Amino acid sequence: MEEELIERARQGDIAAFESLISKYQADAYNFACHFTGNRDDAYDITQEALIKVFKALPKFKGGCAFSTWLYRIVYNTYLDNKKKAYNRHKVSEVPLDDTRLVEEQPGEPGISADSVKSALALLPEKFRSIITLYHVETMSYSEISRVTGLSQGTVMSRLNRARKKLKKIFLEKGIFNRA
Repeated sequence: MEEELIERARQGDIAAFESLISKYQADAYNFACHFTGNRDDAYDITQEALIKVFKALPKFKGGCAFSTWLYRIVYNTYLDNKKKAYNRHKVSEVPLDDTRLVEEQPGEPGISADSVKSALALLPEKFRSIITLYHVETMSYSEISRVTGLSQGTVMSRLNRARKKLKKIFLEKGIFNRA
């Protein structure tokens, strides 16, 4: 079904493109939110990325999942915008519109979504992006590698370091007391 929509959209079928994008638009927006820390910027990046997807769709060869290709465009659009706005650095909380990163187990104290948000906001972007792609977007190492342009080994290393940094933040803030 998706392959058919992709093929029709590649041939210029606007309705097929809209159907295809409707499946991924919310996830692309949430993905952008994790990087920007700002809903308005995430919206702008998502819209800009979707325009790029529409223009580049005829070049999509299907060598990876459509979602991976889309996320790569969103991520590159974010990086492009970050370069353009280099002198306008904003500090804000990372909005997570869902709790996919944190699931409390019944009977066990969990880490609240707000705690995760504030901890993620303290991570450097290079670690925040990897941990978001892996744990929130549930991408594999190879998918993250394609989205970020990093080697798979670098992805694995950064994910490990991001987890250690998050644990340290949780321990320092008294959020998580387990070893």
